[in-house]
Order: sequence, then structure tokens, then C-alpha cells
Amino acid sequence: MSDGIGYIIIGIIAGVIIGYLIAKIMFRQQTKGQRKDAVAKSRAVTLGYVSEKIAPLLPNFPYNFKDLVFLGKGVDYIAFDGLAEGEVRSVAFIEIKT
Repeated sequence: MSDGIGYIIIGIIAGVIIGYLIAKIMFRQQTKGQRKDAVAKSRAVTLGYVSEKIAPLLPNFPYNFKDLVFLGKGVDYIAFDGLAEGEVRSVAFIEIKT
């Protein structure tokens, strides 16, 4: 009878150890996926910030770079059209999206 109890105890301990190892492997795989997702989102945000800064320098941008004031939150730029020439013709609020 004592041999049966010993086998049961060994079985329980082995089950706990195997369960722990399986849980640890699953947790690591889940964490890896979350890290990859976080890196991808971080890259997208960084690309957005870079695009906001570069867009006014592109040749097809409708306003003179000298007429812009960068805000960065909510509205990226305020354009005082004509400010570089000394006469403001209009004011525009610009939000840049990639």
C-alpha cells in the first residue's frame, strides 16, 4: 500500500513539473509575439514623426517651408501663406498623415 502512495506522489510531482514547463514555454511564445508587435508599432510611430518633418520639404507641398509653424500635437503645422514675402494671404491648419 505504501508503494502505491509513493507512485501517486511521484505522479503528482511529475505532473506539476510538466505543467509548469508547458506554461513557461507558452508564456515565452506569447511574450515574443507581444514584443514583435510593440516593435512594429514603434517603427510606425517613428515613421509618422519623420514624415511630419519631411513632408514640407517635398517639391509638391502646397506651402512655402518658411511660412510654416510646427505645433506637432493635434495640428502639425499652421501655414501663414505669403509670410515669407511679407504679406499673409491666408492661414491654414495642416495635419500630415502618411
